Amino acid sequence: MLDKWQKKLAELTIGEYEKTSTYRRENTVTQTIRIRTDRIYPSYYDDMADVAGIAEFERSMRELAERTPFQIVYTDKKLRNEFAAMAIPADAVEPLLYELTGRKPRRDIHAAEIPLYEKFLAYAERNSLEPVAGFCTEQISRLKADKNSRYGDAAEDVLKLATLVCENREDILVRELSVRAFGYTKEMEQRSLLSRVLYILITYGKYDFTADDFDSGGTYEDAVLAEYHVYRNPVYVNFSGNAEIRFENGTLLHLKAGVPVALRSDRISVITSVHIDDSRYMTIENLTSYNRMVSAELKDTFLVYLAGYHNKVKQDFLVRVRDENPGIAEWLHFGDIDPDGFLILENLRDRTGIDFRPWHMGQAELDQYAKFCRKLNDNDRIKAEHLLQENKYTGVITQMLNKDQKLEQEIISWQA
Repeated sequence: MLDKWQKKLAELTIGEYEKTSTYRRENTVTQTIRIRTDRIYPSYYDDMADVAGIAEFERSMRELAERTPFQIVYTDKKLRNEFAAMAIPADAVEPLLYELTGRKPRRDIHAAEIPLYEKFLAYAERNSLEPVAGFCTEQISRLKADKNSRYGDAAEDVLKLATLVCENREDILVRELSVRAFGYTKEMEQRSLLSRVLYILITYGKYDFTADDFDSGGTYEDAVLAEYHVYRNPVYVNFSGNAEIRFENGTLLHLKAGVPVALRSDRISVITSVHIDDSRYMTIENLTSYNRMVSAELKDTFLVYLAGYHNKVKQDFLVRVRDENPGIAEWLHFGDIDPDGFLILENLRDRTGIDFRPWHMGQAELDQYAKFCRKLNDNDRIKAEHLLQENKYTGVITQMLNKDQKLEQEIISWQA
């Protein structure tokens, strides 16, 4: 048995030992581990230290030195009164101190973790769950190099949840996901499991957007979760215009311009037909501008707010609208006049195959509302240069770069 001082010394020694080449079995010379006395007994050198306490501590160290390879290193070898450190040959630490403290070598702990990651990796590879596979591969590599895994004891629950998210195909709220995975609505929140899963999704997943495309980290995380149909709160698609929408249960929704309707996003997949009476169809990037445009009652134009980058359900809905409404003559998109706004437009075009055209997103608007323009940041410039290399929107992008300006669409919808 070890007393409190002996146990502390043993723990400190193991910590130092696991940093050595002797522990890694790479050493060819004898190494000695020294632990300064004040690391074991912090007030040992203090003038006002408890004399009785120091005496008890020194007695403890002498007793340990008598029955183990530990040696007392004195400040003055002749006087042999004040302790300077406790020392032990590195090759004497294992297995002695592990047995005395009941610990396992870190390499054994790490080796024991590997099968868990191998199990989830095999499943992820079979089912094409790239974020989970990427994370597991990285953790196995770390563990084999005797480095700590990222989530330690929480790993199994994190991987279970990450796998569930990656396989999810139906809209689900975060607290419902917590119930599905753990049987309790607040389990994910209380154990920070969702943030850990988000790290896996963001680090190892591939998306059509990056964090730079969003105003805040939270908005970016919500967009990533939406790729897997996971939402913190219900998400709605907003419509305004003249249309008739029929659902698979027979419900028929008649829309009239100027009377906006919000439809929960999971209901989009149960729409069986969409008939648009307007000849123009416009998607709007920001909700504030959508609400302003609804109030303006733009004629013969069906307005829809899809919220930033669009997941597959929303993209499929747009394709259905196009296929069922050949009478729509113009497909328009109204967004910010900045590189992100045009990248969102490009994403919309690429994912739907619909020839969306920018609406009020040109050089004229930059000139007209110049006093409201803001300067470009470094990420804006990188994205703008990329668009120019792709020969996209060259006129307005060139003006942005030359005049160092960008404009939020809310200014246009408010001032127009």
